[in-house]
Amino acid sequence: MLRRCHRKAKNPEPDAEIGSDKLPSGAAIQFHAVTCGLIAQYNTRSPFPGPDRLPLVMDEVLTKRLTIRGFIVTDLGKQRPAFYAEMGQWVRDGQVRYREDIVEGLEKAPAAFIGLLQGHNFGKLLVQVANGAG
Repeated sequence: MLRRCHRKAKNPEPDAEIGSDKLPSGAAIQFHAVTCGLIAQYNTRSPFPGPDRLPLVMDEVLTKRLTIRGFIVTDLGKQRPAFYAEMGQWVRDGQVRYREDIVEGLEKAPAAFIGLLQGHNFGKLLVQVANGAG
């Protein structure tokens, strides 16, 4: 889907963790990385442990002519209605699949939230507080 949406992208990879300890493996020349959100760093008050990896990252950016673009969801607000219409149809048609991590019970919400901040979930994290009957 990303290749169709961004025809110029040779090797699109959403949420590539550029600059962290998890660099994109085997980034192709003219690789495009899209990053939205830094939840793992929201409460960071000091530099990450270990060596400064920025020079290595910038070397990759330069020699492979990489494109790194960050965005905030509010940047795309005007496109929201069209996105909902198009994405909704793709989900209904089975062209796009999504994953949800569902935790049952309000009493598990604090641990689920901590796990979210630590990267233990996959997809959208939901806390189910009722079974829907009644």
